[in-house]
Parts: sequence; structure tokens; C-alpha cells
Amino acid sequence: MVKDLKIWENDIPLFDENIPFENKMTAYLHEDDEIRPAMIVYPGGGYCIHGEWECDPVAQFYYDNGYNAFIVYYRVQPYAHPAPMLDAQMAVKSVRAHAAKWHVDPNRVFGVGFSAGGHLCGCVAVFDDIVGQYLPDAPTTDSRLTGAILGYPVTCADPDAGHQDSFRHVLGEDASQELLDTLSLEKHITDKTSPIFMWHTIPDTLVPFEHSIRLTKAMAKAGRYAELHLFPEGEHGNAMAGWLPGACQWGNLSLDFMKRVK
Repeated sequence: MVKDLKIWENDIPLFDENIPFENKMTAYLHEDDEIRPAMIVYPGGGYCIHGEWECDPVAQFYYDNGYNAFIVYYRVQPYAHPAPMLDAQMAVKSVRAHAAKWHVDPNRVFGVGFSAGGHLCGCVAVFDDIVGQYLPDAPTTDSRLTGAILGYPVTCADPDAGHQDSFRHVLGEDASQELLDTLSLEKHITDKTSPIFMWHTIPDTLVPFEHSIRLTKAMAKAGRYAELHLFPEGEHGNAMAGWLPGACQWGNLSLDFMKRVK
């Protein structure tokens, strides 16, 4: 069963009635009473759009592998930080708050994101819950993911790593390096950071694989559970990558990773 749900049931923090926002997540729910893990999908698009190739095909893959899946259409430009993070965290809180209704195991709520959506998914894995700061009566359920799957993710705001566009789209074109660093994931890993699985293609020129390397190093330094796969073929934005002999493996590898996450 595929149905549209609301991210925010009532008040929407930082909502601007002059800027379109669907307030929607599309759910792929199994029509039985089995309690299943959940997968929350964050499509990429540079914080400007939602890449459709990273939406339904991804949700369908995890649904076919026994997950209840939820695609989050978070706010993008001209909205700016922290609006996308609020939507991303609220989706996790909502899935846990409705766990009984949607037949979800609240202890097995994972996220998958791509490119800038990978950054956003990483934010949900790394940063503390900020929803309560903006909506005091929000559900008290945990916003942190059980584990995060990041595909060719934007992670690092250091100019040496390449690709700062997504950071500037969400923080402003004139954002200082100090401000950009507040969302540079590798600088904020703690003992609370969720386990993270990453995959990247080496020829990616839009978001170089250095982004995944740096986050992996930061996770290792902090003693956090992480896994990285680099594949020899494919440019940026391959989603399920079914046509790439190496990268097409990432989906099944992510399933194995999640089975190992405690």
C-alpha cells in the first residue's frame, strides 16, 4: 500500500505561507500486521529539488526487502537551515510515534539519503534533536536514526574536499566558513552518532569521494561503527545504480549492514 502522510500534523515550525511546501512523506506500507523495520528516504538535489530517481525506486527496494519505507519531501530552497533538518528529524519522530499504527519496530528506524539528501540523513544521524526547540509539544520520541545509509553524500564543508554548493544553498551564498563548518558532519561526530554506511563512486566529480573518506575517518577516530564502499565506475547521482557492475551491489550491502547494527 502506498499512501501520502503528513510530516507535521499541526503546526509547522518556520513555515512561510508564501513558499510552497507539500508537508508530505509517501509511505510504502505492507498490508499485514508484521512488525517491520522502517526505512526513511531522503532524496538528493542540492537542497534545491527532490531527485525523483532517488525516491520511489529506493523506497520500493527496501519495501521489497521487508521494510516499511517513507519518502520525505523536506523543505528546499528558498527555505534554509534549519527547516530541512526539522522536517528530517520530525519524520523520524513521527514514524516512531506511529510505530504501532504503521507496524514499525521503533528500535529499527533507518535512513537512506543521496548527495545533499545524504548530508541531511547524516545530520539526523549526527545531531541532537532540535524539533523541541521550535515545537514544544512535538512527540517526545527519539529523532536519531538507528543507522544511516549515505549514497555519494555531501559531508564536508572544507573547500579542499570540493563541492560547497549544497552547504551554501542551505546556509546562504555568503555563509562564512565558520557557519559552513557547523553542518560539516566530520566535525561533529560523538559517541551518540548513529552507525553509518557510505558508498561512493571514484569518478564522481560533482561530490568527490573525499567526502565519504573524511566522514569515515572521523567515525573511526571516534570509535563509531562505520562502513565504506568505493566503486570504480559511475559519475554522480546513480541512485540504485542497477546498470553499474560494481555500484549495483550497494543496496544488498546496506541490507547486510543493517542486520549487523545493534
